[in-house]
Amino acid sequence: MHRALITVLLCGALLSPPLLLSAQSGAAQGGETAEPDPPADILPLPPESPPESAPQQEPLPESPPAQETSPESKPEPPSPPQKRPDSSRKMSQGNFITYGGILLGAGAAYVNYHDWIGSSEKSLSTSGYYVNPVLCMIILIPPFCGQTEAGVSAGAQDESTTSVTSTRLAGKVKYLYDLSGPFSIGGGVGTYCEIPPASKAYDGAGFTLHAGGICKLSSEWLIIADIEYSTGYFGMGHDSTKNSFGINAGVLTRLGNL
Repeated sequence: MHRALITVLLCGALLSPPLLLSAQSGAAQGGETAEPDPPADILPLPPESPPESAPQQEPLPESPPAQETSPESKPEPPSPPQKRPDSSRKMSQGNFITYGGILLGAGAAYVNYHDWIGSSEKSLSTSGYYVNPVLCMIILIPPFCGQTEAGVSAGAQDESTTSVTSTRLAGKVKYLYDLSGPFSIGGGVGTYCEIPPASKAYDGAGFTLHAGGICKLSSEWLIIADIEYSTGYFGMGHDSTKNSFGINAGVLTRLGNL
């Protein structure tokens, strides 16, 4: 029995190498090798997730292409700054400008004199001339002009009774219209009073109408000239009147701005 068992083992040992060689040659011919099965206690790894892609940035707006300038076209030079009109050329330039100077007025005067002498009334109608040298100041508030005067009114009539020299004060307002260049014309109304000190007991007043113009020699000097008609109360007697017609002219210099 023992002998038979030994015989079987020997036969198996002799036969096993050829079987192994035949198995290896068959696997080589098939070109595949059998992978061993993993152990049961080892779990397969989960499939790797693909990497998250970075968020895509929105493309920036493209800037417009720069315009190519041809060599023939040149950039236009900047226009020179416009010069402001000279204030001396228009009365509307520079508000509240004041001028001052000497104004001389002269003309004809007509006086109707009425007065009581005792129990009888005396009436005289005389004519003569007057001279009014005054200090004048004007204020330009375009298109208006205000004018004030203070000086002397010297009247010489053909009767000594109505010849009198007194202090004269006057105020006028004009509307001016600009002409081309430095000239302005206009007219207006005013009032005056002739008060003491005077050569006689005298106190008169009245209204004026005038028309004339202004010529600006420069920004500092101007010439003013008016034709003036005045009417009012002659400051002597009872219900006496005086009417005069003449010319006023003078040269004024700029005093400043108000």
